[in-house]
Amino acid sequence: MMNVPQATARIERPLAEREVLLHRHPYDRVPIGARLAVASDECAVITSHGRVLGTLGPGTHRLVPEQVPFLEAAVDLVGGGQELLCEIYLLLTGTFTGVAVAGSLGKLRDDAGDEIPIWVTASLAVRLADPERLVGALAARREDPIQAVVFHAVRGLRSTLEHLVGRGEVVARTVARDATKVKRAGEASELGLTEIGLDLVGIETLELAREPPAAAARPAAGSPGTGPDPGLLPPGSAEVGWVIPAVPHVDMGTGLRVGVTFHGSLVGTPVRPELMQWVVNAIGEALCAMGSDYSGHVLDIPSHAAELSALLTERVAPRLGAAGIQGQVSVTGFELPPQDPVVAELYRRYPGPR
Repeated sequence: MMNVPQATARIERPLAEREVLLHRHPYDRVPIGARLAVASDECAVITSHGRVLGTLGPGTHRLVPEQVPFLEAAVDLVGGGQELLCEIYLLLTGTFTGVAVAGSLGKLRDDAGDEIPIWVTASLAVRLADPERLVGALAARREDPIQAVVFHAVRGLRSTLEHLVGRGEVVARTVARDATKVKRAGEASELGLTEIGLDLVGIETLELAREPPAAAARPAAGSPGTGPDPGLLPPGSAEVGWVIPAVPHVDMGTGLRVGVTFHGSLVGTPVRPELMQWVVNAIGEALCAMGSDYSGHVLDIPSHAAELSALLTERVAPRLGAAGIQGQVSVTGFELPPQDPVVAELYRRYPGPR
């Protein structure tokens, strides 16, 4: 468990994470009597030792068992009864639009017996339906909800397409023509998102193809302009900037958890506009996954930009390559939330220039 400064008397979502579906409070020890501020478009789910205790609606709540009875199970009696051993999650209750989904649906067999690879690019609108189910599904793995949406959506679309092909309503070889039919069937199935406590409001756009959309723009190895080494970037390389906000990172020296905003660029194969959000999501997922590979203090991250860039490129390259995107991912800047008490505590423990 993480220790929390006793001065932390008010808990609320930081401004840097205002648009994030789920924000986890960085401390697992909360002083009894702390005030939890839940905005009008939020709800709060509180867990202890991996078990959901209860949910609180909008308003300011004083975290004492007398006012919130389910907190009785979280009181740290061994430590003197002055703290709650709990995790607090703040979830947005509105509709999220423009959730980008892109990926392979695998290979489907057509009526001639040939296996046809299918690629999907889609945009979804989702809404929180069961906050306790969502927290229960994601909290133990520290998984980002949007990553979970993408995983379930791809799996659900594949199941939907297999069903339609099996019934003869869609032909794998000409699947691009039947995107509207697949879209309607996918919406009817809700793509399995109810498993993680979300409603599928709708599939905003959906395109199906027999290859990744960017593959047509990738020069073949040895073609004019690519050079003898297929690993070299073609002369038509483009640079795309990206920003990934509030990537969770646990400081190795103190165990404190803080959200780091990363700035960077991707230099390589030009990225088609419809794939840009998917590329940013892939980089964000890689940043979250590689947190355990960085050994050091959060405040020292800027001095390790080259190391982090190399790790990030290594992690994300196979996924981008599957979409026909080759390039070098670079980390160019960092931001720490200035009002976060964790950051203040880190600077207090490690003063001086960095």
